[in-house]
Amino acid sequence: MEDKQLAEYLRQYHLGEGGAATSRELERTFSVRGKELRDAVNRLRRRGIPIASTLSTELATRSTASPRPLRWCIPLAAGP
Repeated sequence: MEDKQLAEYLRQYHLGEGGAATSRELERTFSVRGKELRDAVNRLRRRGIPIASTLSTELATRSTASPRPLRWCIPLAAGP
């Protein structure tokens, strides 16, 4: 998966919190593992691509472990 592909996919299909993609969805779409996806998101953020993360409330309330970002989107203000 190229970082540019991920950025374009998020920009095209996942604008705003309501349209955020789950980590699992993106892993399946791009056939990558979670670590590779998180690394790509971090590289894009370092390049200035605004990728917002949000917690999955369903998992956060069931888990006692520290929550981690599970959904990503391009903020509406940064849209096309």
